[in-house]
Amino acid sequence: MILRKNEINCLSTEWSQRIFFKLMPKKRVIFCAFLSTCILSQCAGAVLEKGGHTRNSHLTQQATIIRNSQYKILETSSGESSTLFLFGLFPVTSPLDIEYAMSQAVQKIPGGQSLIDIHYWHETHVFFPLGTVSVLTVEGKVISYESDISELDKSLKKVPPR
Repeated sequence: MILRKNEINCLSTEWSQRIFFKLMPKKRVIFCAFLSTCILSQCAGAVLEKGGHTRNSHLTQQATIIRNSQYKILETSSGESSTLFLFGLFPVTSPLDIEYAMSQAVQKIPGGQSLIDIHYWHETHVFFPLGTVSVLTVEGKVISYESDISELDKSLKKVPPR
């Protein structure tokens, strides 16, 4: 069988098209996998550092209105609130709550009533490919009002020991 030049070109074109379309789905899968990996790794959002990526650091004077200056500084304390984002996108746990973090810091110290000289910041910890954990940390000095302390001492002295 003798083929002419035009027929050879036609056969080679058909052959290359068949190979191209047979390989195309594999290339599409590889390209889509590569693209989705790049996108999801960027959704993680933070620099991969030990201890997390810290942002939004703030200072404030007090947590509640302090009407008089008769208070006693008990101790420095800290509290945290955190939330987990699955794949860096979908929140799984409850949202960040600064009030919860402050109350946690006050409750750690017996007799504590409020916070002053508050420093709070937001950290992001990356656990690739699982997701990210956002942590809100509050640190401050726990105080107790003097009048309440003296009343508490008086009431404790009145109670007979068992």
